[in-house]
Amino acid sequence: MLSLECEANVLISSLALLSGKDYALDAYKAATVELLWHQQILPEEVCGLEQIIPALVKYNHATPLVKQQLLRMCGHAVIKDGEIGNHEAVLLRAIADFIGCSIPPFIKID
Repeated sequence: MLSLECEANVLISSLALLSGKDYALDAYKAATVELLWHQQILPEEVCGLEQIIPALVKYNHATPLVKQQLLRMCGHAVIKDGEIGNHEAVLLRAIADFIGCSIPPFIKID
């Protein structure tokens, strides 16, 4: 996971920021609480498609276990505020589809 730390940070930050300004940091912390890294939530201006797509391309080559770990972290980011918004659901599905991994079972998306 360490070699994909920057890419994970882009994806998790992007999802956390979709929770809104009041919840973004809490969502980010919920996703990264188990990690021993020195990353911080990224600002919105570096969480666009220009950063997300290359991060997904790199993750696409990861092992299934690493992909599942990423999706678990992403899942924790989107459920922290108790609601999964449309943009969060779309991005989470896109991440899962791109890397060929299913959304964690604790995530319920209508």
